[in-house]
Amino acid sequence: MKEKPLTIEELRAMPPLRTLSDEDMQRLFETTETLYLNQGDTIFNKDDNSRSIYVVTEGRAKLLQTDAAGHSMIVRIVGKGDFFGYTALFVDKDYPTSAEVIENCRLLLIQKEIALHIISNYIEACLFCIHEIANQLTLSRLNCLLLTHKQLRGRIAYTLLRMKREHGTNENGQLNVLLSREEIGKLSNMTTSNAIRTLSDLQQEKIIKMDGRQISIIDEDKLNHIAVIG
Repeated sequence: MKEKPLTIEELRAMPPLRTLSDEDMQRLFETTETLYLNQGDTIFNKDDNSRSIYVVTEGRAKLLQTDAAGHSMIVRIVGKGDFFGYTALFVDKDYPTSAEVIENCRLLLIQKEIALHIISNYIEACLFCIHEIANQLTLSRLNCLLLTHKQLRGRIAYTLLRMKREHGTNENGQLNVLLSREEIGKLSNMTTSNAIRTLSDLQQEKIIKMDGRQISIIDEDKLNHIAVIG
């Protein structure tokens, strides 16, 4: 990925930062770090010290929750414009998840102290954080419910529709996010082998089309039906 220097204008364009004073914007600009990471790189591990919040400006990453036995589940895919790592700011604890790059990323690191200053002094930034946390909590509860009680086909259907809703499609109608079969399985709370088999069945039924990691939803009505009936 070509390195792109951070500008104040880029920071100013982000919704929660638009109302910052010139002084606070300059301070933010001078303290924000830019990271360029490649697919497979670790951003942070669970229980790492939470010293920064992250903003994706290019690429995508996955947030993983791991249990005591070492089993992991992808709880969220973040892409351009997404903030993550912020929940640990308010409880003063370490990161509750790990984060790993799935498409070469350009990330901004905003220092914890700067982020807390902005949230404490700017209502727009504060409301943005409340909205994000509430939204993610709602989605987390919904995902937990749906991915626990649905059959395999319903889980995969729900995951594919979720990826389309959150990340959109390209000009060819393919999902914008490129995921391995293992990653789709971890998003759907199932084994990789079950994910492969279920995806293959959906392709044979001409509901989706797969070309490597690129997936197109061919019959969204049928996929919605499968997601609903589970």
